[in-house]
Amino acid sequence: MQSKHLEGFVNRNQKEIKVIIFLFLLFLIAAIAIYSYYHLSQEASQIAERNEANENKIVVKKEEVSPTITPEATAAVSGWMVDIKGQVLNPGTYAVDDSMRIIDVIHLAGGLTEKADTSLLNLSKKVEDQMVIIIYTTEQVNDFRKIEEENSQALNECHSMQDACIELENPDEEKEMVSNKVDLNQATKEDLMTLPGVGEAKATAILAYRDEIGKFTTIEQLMEVPGIKDATYQQLKDFIVVS
Repeated sequence: MQSKHLEGFVNRNQKEIKVIIFLFLLFLIAAIAIYSYYHLSQEASQIAERNEANENKIVVKKEEVSPTITPEATAAVSGWMVDIKGQVLNPGTYAVDDSMRIIDVIHLAGGLTEKADTSLLNLSKKVEDQMVIIIYTTEQVNDFRKIEEENSQALNECHSMQDACIELENPDEEKEMVSNKVDLNQATKEDLMTLPGVGEAKATAILAYRDEIGKFTTIEQLMEVPGIKDATYQQLKDFIVVS
């Protein structure tokens, strides 16, 4: 009897029951969504806090690690300074370290000008604190040489003015220096590759140009070789001769 009453009640109120079930399901979905949002927000907040804590730890570790000491940093610590004057693009005072050489200081100063002549200088000489380096013009070097025919007198003039000059015990050493230069008309590819800044490609280009013209008559002709510009010539001119 009761089941019939219940069945009749359901049949009479079927529409209302469906609405109640729908509302219940909607409430349940909303509750799950709210719970999930709250839970995810908490997790996101915790992750952010952990990341921030890790970043702070990383910063502390970075501060504790000693940085790699570069030549510039070494120079700053040692306090070494040199003064370079004359035929460089940016004369002035530069910070250096004890591993650097005259040629490195020239690079720091922007390189040589077109008028520079380094034939009286020892470009491989190591720098010293408070060193004075003067890059002369070709005209100035010729004036030194005119004092006496022997280059030793010119070197004496050079030494009286700065610290970067070559040192020769006797005039015969000058001849030896010239003989150690690479002769553009006699050099093999291997000889050319001993020059600073000359690799296999440039050495091959020099030989091809020599074959084309027959013979170099001046070292300045080197600038006519494809791939060799003025900057490269300035770097090479003190190491080459023509016979």
